[in-house]
Order: sequence, then C-alpha cells, then structure tokens
Amino acid sequence: DAGHKTKEEMEKLPIAKMVTQAYVFKKSKKYLITFSSYDETDEVFSDTNIFPIGCIDKMEKIEI
Repeated sequence: DAGHKTKEEMEKLPIAKMVTQAYVFKKSKKYLITFSSYDETDEVFSDTNIFPIGCIDKMEKIEI
C-alpha cells in the first residue's frame, strides 16, 4: 500500500500472513532463501525472497 497513513492508521494495520510457493535455494539456522523462476540454460533466478526462520510457521514439500 503506497498511500499516506496517519499514526493511528499505522498502529491499526493488521499483520499479513503470506503464503509463498517456491523452490528452496538455501536454508540455514537464520534464513530461508527461495525463488519461483529460473533460467534452464543459465544460472539465474527470479522472484526471490529471504525469510527469517523465526517468521516461518510451516513448510510443505509439494511434488510436481
């Protein structure tokens, strides 16, 4: 949301619960790095995210 907000509006913002469907690039004790797109002929990745491990509620392996 790129709109302006008052202090009161900011304090009332709900916490988002995000669902990400992606490949795991790297998992450590501190972070999980994911990507959703990659180039089959070159080692490049897109749609990347880095999550602190403490923010992750659940991980599921999906067979494709």
